[in-house]
Amino acid sequence: MFYSEYLNIKLTGSKGCIALDNAYETSWDNVRLLITKDGVSKVHTLAGGVENMEEHLNKQLAQYSQQGWQPIRVERPTENSQTPCLENTISCLLKRSIPIESPVTSRMSKA
Repeated sequence: MFYSEYLNIKLTGSKGCIALDNAYETSWDNVRLLITKDGVSKVHTLAGGVENMEEHLNKQLAQYSQQGWQPIRVERPTENSQTPCLENTISCLLKRSIPIESPVTSRMSKA
């Protein structure tokens, strides 16, 4: 018998710009990592900007796969913005199964 746990990873990146005479000046370029497990969320600000979101996702997936988590759904943005000012979100749902010992099995293994 197994118990399943779920973990949600969401990377949100945004780049803000100010238009200056046919050019853009970047005013911010942030990536936030939101991890939710058992109804508790943790938020982290990551370095490197929007261009590194895939790299951040791959690092998170590698870290959690070492702990037995498997991705069951990954949602990436479908349209690519041609402007330097953008916002992207990548969502990933992971699952891991943990064996549950029944009281009978537990007693038999101790004997």
